[in-house]
Amino acid sequence: MSAIAITTTQNVAIEYETASVSDRILAALLDVLILAGYVIGMSILFFGVFEARGRFGLALSVILYLPVFLYDLICELSMDGQSIGKRQMKIKVIRLDGAQPNLGNYFLRWLFRFIDVSCSMGGIAILTLMINGKGQRLGDIAAGTTVIKIKPQATLADTILTQLEENYRPVFAQAAQLSDQDLGIVKEVLDAMAANPDLDDHLVNKAKTAIAAKIGVETEMNPRLFLRTVLKDYNYYHGKV
Repeated sequence: MSAIAITTTQNVAIEYETASVSDRILAALLDVLILAGYVIGMSILFFGVFEARGRFGLALSVILYLPVFLYDLICELSMDGQSIGKRQMKIKVIRLDGAQPNLGNYFLRWLFRFIDVSCSMGGIAILTLMINGKGQRLGDIAAGTTVIKIKPQATLADTILTQLEENYRPVFAQAAQLSDQDLGIVKEVLDAMAANPDLDDHLVNKAKTAIAAKIGVETEMNPRLFLRTVLKDYNYYHGKV
């Protein structure tokens, strides 16, 4: 797995996994299939028109086939750095400074594509990607961009974060002493409870006993309520939400 650190304009370094050569090849092949389908469909649909002579037939041919020529540029501009193939492979174009790519960045990538991909059957692009180490072909180097894998967006339910009521007041100040790993265990038990309301109380009681001992409190609170409360208290003190 290759990764690249992107430093944003706020001087925050974020590490991304760069798209692999195989990801990019597969995305390109998917795009080629889509374009081939489009060309074949247009050719069948307007076969009679293309046979027509004169300016009308020429103008219509240009109009119908122009999207093929501009496909990558149009897609990346309108689909936030992705083509249909890139979207299927869950990869996208970003700038090395963390900013959103602009028309100039996308245009340079598209322009160099004729050297990287079209004229060399992808050979130059693949060679550059393998040598560069930053997930860049010539077009990316010129444009100051790279292509990264898109990580699935984590929802609040997937993390140790929890939504707090606006006027929430913590019950156990000691919850601030817990680590993220401790809270991960609490969250796993709570998730298991949500998935199975009849979950064995022994597991819940065991989790309560361990967490209560960890923070040094004794309470008769219901074990399930205790775990939920500890999770909220931790988020309150650490400003997680």
